[in-house]
Amino acid sequence: MITINTLKWSEFVGVAIIALLIIITQSFQPGSIELLRYESISVNQGEWWRLISANFTHANWNHVWLNLLGLILIDYIFQPFVNQKVRLTALSFCIFTNLMLLHLFMTLDWYVGLSGALHGFLIACLFIAAKPLKPYAHLFIVLIASKLFIEMNWEVNDVTAGMIETNVVEEAHLAGSISGLIFYLLYFSWLKLLKNKTSHQI
Repeated sequence: MITINTLKWSEFVGVAIIALLIIITQSFQPGSIELLRYESISVNQGEWWRLISANFTHANWNHVWLNLLGLILIDYIFQPFVNQKVRLTALSFCIFTNLMLLHLFMTLDWYVGLSGALHGFLIACLFIAAKPLKPYAHLFIVLIASKLFIEMNWEVNDVTAGMIETNVVEEAHLAGSISGLIFYLLYFSWLKLLKNKTSHQI
């Protein structure tokens, strides 16, 4: 049975820090965007920080609030099922990995936003919490997979694109989801390794 989580402000510390960084970064646009957004040419020239900093840079304030709303909701929903350390590790992993995947496997001039990492964060948490959330987790995974398939094959993000005043990079959502799956596989393997190690010590 799923119950509504009691609000605990201490659980939002990590998310609050990330939100603050995003708001501060946005406050210094357009200079911050030019300095911090992902640019394939700049990364190839050695500006690797853009693979991380682009997640904290957004096209406009609508873009910021949409992503922060998603970040807070995902973190809040999974607080009863995934501890804070694992949630922050998953989010940090997806923040870096989703843009690395985009850089390696897609020709993209520039990119800003947290939406790719958020897709990965959601996927990672759904898989980790699959047992206590059964069957809801499996349903949401199917829905997200369907969303990604539709996005990759049809133009369905026109409203969002209008709000954020730039194109929605659907490939970032796919790359982010893959990064979330990679994190879950690494996390599951680590838990299994710890379990085997503990059993051998008994």
